[in-house]
Amino acid sequence: MDRKLFGVAGVAAKRLIGKVAVVTASTEGIGFAIAERLGQEGAKVAVSSRSQQNVDRAVNDLQKAGLEVTGIKCHVANATDRQALFSHAPAKIGAYAVSKTAILGLTKAVSLELASENIRVNCIAPGIVDTRFAGILSNTEENKARTLSLIPMGRIAQPKEISGVCAFLVSDDASYITGETIVASGGILSRL
Repeated sequence: MDRKLFGVAGVAAKRLIGKVAVVTASTEGIGFAIAERLGQEGAKVAVSSRSQQNVDRAVNDLQKAGLEVTGIKCHVANATDRQALFSHAPAKIGAYAVSKTAILGLTKAVSLELASENIRVNCIAPGIVDTRFAGILSNTEENKARTLSLIPMGRIAQPKEISGVCAFLVSDDASYITGETIVASGGILSRL
């Protein structure tokens, strides 16, 4: 069955109006889908990537979809780039909250440290997602069959399915969830 699960028409609520999101590594794949979904739910979004060309393309695509978005070139491993990102975002879209991919061990530690300030820190552990990064897992019929045999749901996730998990976690619907790693793997057994 081939069906579109999400999209502007598929977003049921505008849960993020008045919120701002900075999404790193967000010009393609899961990061882009997260930026798009958060924008569809009403957030002002700042996207970033190591390539200015990719940033420009992503900003253009998201703005064409009617979303309020800005972008900046940023390599998150570079302290100067990170500082520029967090200086750029408030200048372009106002006060902001930052959600970044976290290392599993840090999620718990940082969430404990920030819980008293009502700042939630969670992590998403996606299974196999249809991105360029995971392309080798389905680039031949043999690889695809082997990959699908590992997934109880029998299919590879789409980036927008992971963005839906993120939109839930940053919404008020998840206001009492912090320090958690949410596994979105199609049923693949894993230990985190």
